[in-house]
Amino acid sequence: LTSSIEHSAILEPMKLLEGRGFEVTRIDPESDGVISVERFCAAIRKDTVLVALMAAHNETGALQPVADVARTLRSGGYSGAIISDFTQAPWKSSFTAAELFDSGVDAVCIAGHK
Repeated sequence: LTSSIEHSAILEPMKLLEGRGFEVTRIDPESDGVISVERFCAAIRKDTVLVALMAAHNETGALQPVADVARTLRSGGYSGAIISDFTQAPWKSSFTAAELFDSGVDAVCIAGHK
């Protein structure tokens, strides 16, 4: 489960997973560029093994509700992996990777060139 607006660093591996038989659900953002927590979490399935949602969009700067998504999924019993592309977040937001970990995110992705 991911969004349709992820960076290619997430979208391309998702395509590879699809090529290996996995089903990938991509949720579109609302008109403001932000993913709806309710719509995103409603798309979770019993067989979902990976959730990927960026923290801050690399082109629009839209901040995604990653912590809210993680808390909602975890409180609903989801035990699979949750990852977040955190590369742009330090320059576009005040929240920290530690806050994401505290909310139930398992891993964050960063890039040294940023």
